Amino acid sequence: MDAASSDAAASTDAAASGADCAVVMQNILLTCGSIVCHDPFSGGIGLELDLSSSADLPASLVGQLSTADCGSVPYIDADQPEQSLVLRKLEANPPCGDRMPAGDRPPLDAVERACLHDWVFAAAADAN
Repeated sequence: MDAASSDAAASTDAAASGADCAVVMQNILLTCGSIVCHDPFSGGIGLELDLSSSADLPASLVGQLSTADCGSVPYIDADQPEQSLVLRKLEANPPCGDRMPAGDRPPLDAVERACLHDWVFAAAADAN
């Protein structure tokens, strides 16, 4: 099963489990956006998550290109959301750089991946 199929299956699992994706996404964004990795105020690496406008955050990532190190691809791709770098960086072998979360942090679990998948796909749909 490829990453897109795996995320789609996980999305169904999240809904079936009754996961509160709003809470899950808040936790993901706070973890990723309030530490050195993606905090815009501490010179984060590549993607900067400005949580002061978190309601607008998904829309701000649609079409925003990654750094040249990652091939200048969209963080959220409105036309091919499954190819969004935000999701591809979760793969065991991402197209560039390290798998996220980086360092000694464990990979996102199935519910977290499903909620992030839904967040990316909703942002892509809203842009179209």
